[in-house]
Amino acid sequence: MASEVLLVASAVCELIEAGGESAAEAQEQWVTALSDPDPEVREAALSGCAAAPDPFFVPYLAEAITTMPPRAALADALER
Repeated sequence: MASEVLLVASAVCELIEAGGESAAEAQEQWVTALSDPDPEVREAALSGCAAAPDPFFVPYLAEAITTMPPRAALADALER
């Protein structure tokens, strides 16, 4: 399941980065994934935005710094 969740999160983030008609829906899906109770889903959301960086993610990552436990995926997403 982990690889499937990561693939979906990566695809969602690529849609956000590309813009266009499906970006708004992809943004909603990513925000939902970032607040999911399953840490695996949250990690996938962070990994996805690290692979497809976009200014959309910045305010959510800034908030995540103060609300999420330190994780490698968060550090990687912030680096990009």
